[in-house]
Amino acid sequence: MCGFAEVIDAVTATAVEISRGAPAPSVDAVHQLTAVLDAVAEAIDAGVPPPRAGELPADEALKPVIHAARPVLELLAPGPQPAEPDAAVS
Repeated sequence: MCGFAEVIDAVTATAVEISRGAPAPSVDAVHQLTAVLDAVAEAIDAGVPPPRAGELPADEALKPVIHAARPVLELLAPGPQPAEPDAAVS
């Protein structure tokens, strides 16, 4: 449950920052992120294994939310996950 609290805290902090003038994420990025989260939530509600998380947006304004959500998605929907948008490839 701690992971969910971190996601909610990140969403709240991002909303506060936007209300104070920080750049808002693109509508497409928000839709992309909510689609991934909805797919996992719907699978849990249906009592079936959640799908592997889809591609997460690289929108800078959503970075704190994505960073908080990634460990929750990895726990609930195990398997290869998309890399952090700014992760270096070696």
